[in-house]
Amino acid sequence: MKRFLVVLSAVALTSSCGFAQSTAIVDIQQDFALIKREVAQLRLEVEQLRAENERLAQQLNQAQGSESAAQLAASLRSEFNSRDEAVKRDILNQVKRELEELTGQTNISLEKITRAINARPAASPQQTFSKDYPPTGVNHVVVSGDTLSAIARKYGSRVKWIQDANEIADPSRGLQVGMTIFVPKE
Repeated sequence: MKRFLVVLSAVALTSSCGFAQSTAIVDIQQDFALIKREVAQLRLEVEQLRAENERLAQQLNQAQGSESAAQLAASLRSEFNSRDEAVKRDILNQVKRELEELTGQTNISLEKITRAINARPAASPQQTFSKDYPPTGVNHVVVSGDTLSAIARKYGSRVKWIQDANEIADPSRGLQVGMTIFVPKE
């Protein structure tokens, strides 16, 4: 059980790695809830066996006055012990199977998380911008439909100068409506 909690804790610590991890954690939590329900049901069965044992013990006490009390007592003890041992073995085997299955699923989930982390694309190289543009110019507020080339034509500037002055790496995505940009002019 400690091993399971350690594995569950390790999975919980990696939950910030993305969607794959959160899906794996949800799967693990569902499996853990299923195990808890099954253990609760097995506990109920053990309680029922204990109640039956108590009933049998009462029968034993009532039968002690008769000649066959010793035989009945031995029979009841034997029956109870065999049932008790069988239930214990069943519970332990079932919990062991569930934990092995959960451990396997956890390992698979951790492998998926590791692959997802290792599969992240490398960061694109940082683009450098030139300072080779006129220091004078005008400010322009971007409106819907503006492009760098249209703004350059409007003010008699160059697209490259506008890109460098405003550090716009991608001209098709670098402009936003309402944005104020500097337009260098000679």
